[in-house]
Amino acid sequence: MSLDRMSPASRQLLVNVEPIGDVTVVAAEGEVDVASVAALRERLVELAVEGRVHVVLDLNGVSFLDSMGLGAIIATRRKFKSLGGQLVLACSAPVILKLLRLTSLDKVVPLYATVDEALAAEFPPGWVPGPRAS
Repeated sequence: MSLDRMSPASRQLLVNVEPIGDVTVVAAEGEVDVASVAALRERLVELAVEGRVHVVLDLNGVSFLDSMGLGAIIATRRKFKSLGGQLVLACSAPVILKLLRLTSLDKVVPLYATVDEALAAEFPPGWVPGPRAS
């Protein structure tokens, strides 16, 4: 697992990236807000540039998510989808789940409680990368 470097303004957010075959797990830990969202957004854009567009975004370590964070998730979903990929969320933190449900983001981006559940449901053994129907 690699730990991305952060600017002083984004020290409240850690972003860990772990490739698992053709899928990449991005685990965010801390607060995703106006001061820190750039670190997450930049790392997700880097993954797109690298062609790693099948991503599970793990929000289980996130304690706060504002509209900038929601916007970054939506933009990332669009970008990955346009490149034939997919963004999937893993989250069981009650406060973050409530926000995802209030904004109906859980209806737009597949949502699972854990990374393992997301991987098993969306990228099962034998899964081959390719465009998704939807």
